[in-house]
Amino acid sequence: MKALKLIGLVIAGLLFLVVLISFFLPSTFYVERSILIQSDVSVPFTLAKDFREWDKWSPWHAIDPQMQKIYSNVQGEEGSCYTWDSKNPDAGKGKVTITKIVPNERIENNLEFEGMGSSIANYLFEPAEGGVKVTWTLAGDGKGIPWYMKVPSKYFNLMMDDMLGKDYEKGLIKLKEISESAPVPDKIMGFATEQRSIETLKIASIRSIVKTNDVSSVLFGKWFGQISQALSAQNIKPTGYPMTIYHKYDPKEVELEAAIQVTSLGKKENQVSFREMAAIKALIVKYYGNYNNMETFYNATYDYIQSKGMSSNGSPMEIYVTDPGLEKDTAKWLTEVVFPLD
Repeated sequence: MKALKLIGLVIAGLLFLVVLISFFLPSTFYVERSILIQSDVSVPFTLAKDFREWDKWSPWHAIDPQMQKIYSNVQGEEGSCYTWDSKNPDAGKGKVTITKIVPNERIENNLEFEGMGSSIANYLFEPAEGGVKVTWTLAGDGKGIPWYMKVPSKYFNLMMDDMLGKDYEKGLIKLKEISESAPVPDKIMGFATEQRSIETLKIASIRSIVKTNDVSSVLFGKWFGQISQALSAQNIKPTGYPMTIYHKYDPKEVELEAAIQVTSLGKKENQVSFREMAAIKALIVKYYGNYNNMETFYNATYDYIQSKGMSSNGSPMEIYVTDPGLEKDTAKWLTEVVFPLD
């Protein structure tokens, strides 16, 4: 009995020592790896921002090809997310959400791993000789960790760089291979293009016919303000970026629709209506600059579509990724111009 009591005291002492030492260990961790990719920045950026593309390069997706994944309807935008659930303990269960996105520069993700709290995963894209430098980071401060994991997590923090660093390197190498083997995206007037399928969207909008000379940022600001008020009154959440749909255009007048994507359809309120937009295949051009000199760009795009043997008879859309109220440099204003393809 004395021997058992002694063993118990030793174990208790060791546990106390482990807990005591944990108070002096870091409560945060940080992992960072980088790689140079010889490609246009839009290629690895698209692979990183669209969670559906992660199957091609993520080191953890390869662990369990049978893991269950559920994606949000909209991908590649702030608020986009996906959840995963795997029976393999190395993959586990969790959720990733994009919290901030700066086109072709930065993606910030909130990573929630079941039983391990949340952490921040960032992707940084910097111009480099012959291509782009991609940096992948992960930072955590123990937020959301269950109480019974507080002490073990302190010890895990010491090993996190070694534990995850090799996986990060594998993922970046795969991202490099895919990006450098991808076809070089065509450009129109220097602006990158891509073909993409756009899923069915729910929108709140104001549609009207106005004189061409009256089309201005002031008009759009007024309409977007009215739409926002209607959404607030009906407790409907917006999602995605504001956009304009051009239904008809001639030198004298234009029929257009200012719209905001929404999570659910509401009731018509004054000028604001709700509807679903059908899914389409589209050519998307990433236009940088102000909104006043786009006529030449549109003509060049339609010439490009014709030269490729394609046709576009649908209503073009402008999706305003950059908020002019936050970014004063017009050269950095990104508008995704969408041309529906037959």
